[in-house]
Amino acid sequence: MRLTPQNVSLGIDGEHWIMTTKEEKRNQPVRMPLLPKASGDINRYKNALKAIFEGTLLPNLSNQN
Repeated sequence: MRLTPQNVSLGIDGEHWIMTTKEEKRNQPVRMPLLPKASGDINRYKNALKAIFEGTLLPNLSNQN
């Protein structure tokens, strides 16, 4: 839920990759390809007001009032 637009970048292979700063356990950067299903979900929620307000790619959904 903390994924921001700065975490998604174009890799040397021409595909989009998720790149985060550090992994919590080993304290190393994490890089993984952005799969088509995840890319579709990001595109679906890119105009969600809650995501825009929070600066994230996906809105943080909650059942709390």
